[in-house]
Amino acid sequence: MINFLYCFDKNYVTQAQTSINSLLNMVSEKVVINIICDHEPSSSHIFEKIKNHNMLGGLNIYNFKQEEYDFPELTNAHVSSATYFRILIDNFLPKDLGSVVYLDSDIICMNNPIEILKAIINDLKKQNLAIAAHREGTRTEAPIIFNKLKLKSNNYFRISNKHAQK
Repeated sequence: MINFLYCFDKNYVTQAQTSINSLLNMVSEKVVINIICDHEPSSSHIFEKIKNHNMLGGLNIYNFKQEEYDFPELTNAHVSSATYFRILIDNFLPKDLGSVVYLDSDIICMNNPIEILKAIINDLKKQNLAIAAHREGTRTEAPIIFNKLKLKSNNYFRISNKHAQK
């Protein structure tokens, strides 16, 4: 089973729930959902909504206790504490978990991602690589995104065209 990971705070519960539901509705085989969340009632609410989904192979919820950390630049900033959860993934997920696919909480799954993810995971293993990323597009393909985020470079992630979909 493929492991998926979501990291969010109490402000993204609705988006995360929508994303998880869209993923579970599109996958062709059972998957495991891992959640790192700073608000236990939020993660419990999501559990209640998806626990009986026929494509849910497992659900692991890790509650982040922010008082144990001092994150800089959170006041009046674009980032929230959930931004930092991703940096601390290793503190939460089991060491023997294997591959994990991280999804932002505002991702909507419109197609079955299983086969392409399996191919990417296999390629990573064959090449002895630890991480893969997918970009949203180039400056030419998505100028609004690049301008809105004030991105200066055209290449934020190296992407293999082998698995890129047009």
